[in-house]
Amino acid sequence: MEVQRYVEYQGRFSSPGKRLLPGITAVLFMIAGYPFMGARQNTVHLSGGLGGLGRVQRGFVGSSGSLRISGNLWRAGGRRGTQGVRRRSLDIVRRSPALPYAQPGYAADQIQVLEGLEPVRKRPGMYIGSTGPKGLHHLVFEIVDNSVDEAMAGYCDSVLVELLPGDGVRVTDNGRGIPCDVHPRTGMSALETVLTVLHAGGKFGGESSGYKVSGGLHGVGVSVVNALSANLTAEVWRDNMHHKMVFNRGLTSQGIHATASPQPIINSLTSFSEAEKMRKKSEKIKKKPEKKSGKKTGKNAYVLPDLMATVSSGTSVTFYPDPLIFTGGTTYHFDSLKGRLHELAYLNPGIRLILADKRSEEGKTSIFEHKGGIQEMVRDMCDGRSPLHSDLSRLTFNGTKDGIEVEIAIQWSKDQYSDSLVSFANNIRTGDGGTHIDGLTRALTRVVNTAARKAGKRKQDAPNIGGEYIREGITAVVSIKVPEPQFEGQTKNRLGNPEVRA
Repeated sequence: MEVQRYVEYQGRFSSPGKRLLPGITAVLFMIAGYPFMGARQNTVHLSGGLGGLGRVQRGFVGSSGSLRISGNLWRAGGRRGTQGVRRRSLDIVRRSPALPYAQPGYAADQIQVLEGLEPVRKRPGMYIGSTGPKGLHHLVFEIVDNSVDEAMAGYCDSVLVELLPGDGVRVTDNGRGIPCDVHPRTGMSALETVLTVLHAGGKFGGESSGYKVSGGLHGVGVSVVNALSANLTAEVWRDNMHHKMVFNRGLTSQGIHATASPQPIINSLTSFSEAEKMRKKSEKIKKKPEKKSGKKTGKNAYVLPDLMATVSSGTSVTFYPDPLIFTGGTTYHFDSLKGRLHELAYLNPGIRLILADKRSEEGKTSIFEHKGGIQEMVRDMCDGRSPLHSDLSRLTFNGTKDGIEVEIAIQWSKDQYSDSLVSFANNIRTGDGGTHIDGLTRALTRVVNTAARKAGKRKQDAPNIGGEYIREGITAVVSIKVPEPQFEGQTKNRLGNPEVRA
């Protein structure tokens, strides 16, 4: 920058009647081109001292691109007038290049349009919450939730989750299988459509929907997993055919290939009776590993036999998270997945979920099936505590209103001094609560106060007992099934349906 006469002005930068940005070197700020760039004659006020002289000055950016400051300068403390006034003008030439946020070349060609699965890879946190461990495990839950939706629709009773060497995961179910015929709108197979097109799915409601109630809503779950995976393989058994597709970072690398499939779809799942036998048998095995066929086997390292010969449909998705996205690591934690599958077994009595770790020779396997539902879940949550009432069935409720199914189980404990409220909407855990929890807490407060007055334990004109006192020591699980749930974001941490509160 050429400067004929360098003057630094340290003071306040203000517009007439309003001061802005105190303590900024105003002249240098103006030289940088802000906020007068491109103006032919903009007048500003600079108030402060200039080398001990000067109170008010005026300046503008001339059409030649130079900054001119001129005005009245007088001695500090002097009064404006004819006495003691000297007139000076200072020229500071050639302002420096514009600031980064004032680029002159901003045009239509700088507007970016992200297509396909690009938005997911560009902003993964918007779809899975984060690219840390929570988001990594969320990928598995997205696929598992699809299988559980099949179970809720009555078409699936078994789901197998396998942890594979190389940080891979395979989720297999014995549901109807994703359709593989050509979609009339996209011209691709329905399988490729749901895996590569955002907001494509069979869970948007209405007569054309494949599900009355589901946890999936936005049609982005499986496509998000595809976008954030280095490799993904989808296999579908349907109509006595085996269909297979392979993807790389969301892009199709091998088109759909169909072959006749006389063999059973899932050779790893077991019937419940056989699973129970295996579980009981495994519990009898000593903790010390024993040798078998030259290999060490741990307590739960049994091999699930081929017992699904009659099953002819289902879906299997195998994926490997992309280390370019999950830079903190792509290793899955068995216990984190175990907790979620345990919840799903409570929420869906009769469904069988199996978690198998195949990353080592010893491995481990857990099988979940809870016929007692959320009542059994509350009982297990209160294990080791002193219950206020022994018959939990008296505080277990379920019902349907306006198409919304509600199930609630409650237990108070004598030795618990806080509340523990766990909520689910369409099998999705709503960690931040929502309208279903609001409805429960309001109902508890209203019912307890009404019952206290009817029993003569509370005077009619006495104020209500506060809800926080009523909920002290309570453990409750609320599970609702709503056709059109309104979640906050793709991670679905909070439910927003106002009709559920009522």
